[in-house]
Amino acid sequence: NKKYSLGGTIKNLYYDSLEHCVWMTGYCHLLRYDCSSEARDKYRFIRYSPDSRDLHSISEQYCSKVLRDTYGNLWVGSQNSGLNVNNYSQRQFKVFKSLYGDSTTILENEVTACAFDEKGLLCVGTKNKGISILTEIETGNVKLYSQKRYYGQDRGNLNAISSISYNTS
Repeated sequence: NKKYSLGGTIKNLYYDSLEHCVWMTGYCHLLRYDCSSEARDKYRFIRYSPDSRDLHSISEQYCSKVLRDTYGNLWVGSQNSGLNVNNYSQRQFKVFKSLYGDSTTILENEVTACAFDEKGLLCVGTKNKGISILTEIETGNVKLYSQKRYYGQDRGNLNAISSISYNTS
């Protein structure tokens, strides 16, 4: 049954201790694998797909990163449609997208990395435009960090973010 198959390359795995499941992202899905013992006799895979009839569905099928915040919300980066957040209590997706010329939105819709810093701020890396930091998770306020100049081929694109990590020691 295609609805419950992996259907493509896996880019990111995230073990979710809150829901006892593993989230997988890739070129064709956001997929949830239920690890609980109650799921033994049921389908263990659930695929989340965009639905043009549902304003609260995920924004696209090409997902890059997934992680959960301290409020229980699930954050999902996409390849072309920005950053999705799934509200834990309401089970609905909200999308943060880049809007040209609007400095209160994320820098770019191609999200390549996400991580929470020691203060709980969400840092969002993009393919070509640097890092956006969501300063207030509930309101979606964004602070933008980006290298203004591109230095050519010998130094590469300093705004291309492929990973974000923090030293917690």
